[in-house]
Amino acid sequence: LRVLSLGGNKLSALPPELNQLRLLEELELFGNELTTIDLTGLNSLRRLDLYGNRLRAFPESMHSLKNLASVMVWRNPIRNGRGIISDLRAAGVSVYVDDEHFINE
Repeated sequence: LRVLSLGGNKLSALPPELNQLRLLEELELFGNELTTIDLTGLNSLRRLDLYGNRLRAFPESMHSLKNLASVMVWRNPIRNGRGIISDLRAAGVSVYVDDEHFINE
């Protein structure tokens, strides 16, 4: 499985089995109610769509995604995200975010 779309399902949590999808390259989680996610083990992930969730922070496990090329995080109440955005962009990752949804750092 290379592409998985779980968008628009109002999920508040992800199944733990998701982390076993080692060859997954694209994960669409837009339009859910996620507050946290664990991306551990998704080492092939290149594209991540987290648009329109309830994330207050970037996933800690995002640092381990060495193949990540783009991440969409529009419309999430993320706190203190500017540092990780800078780190991701410095690593060549395209980060799509709308500043008006950032909570002041």
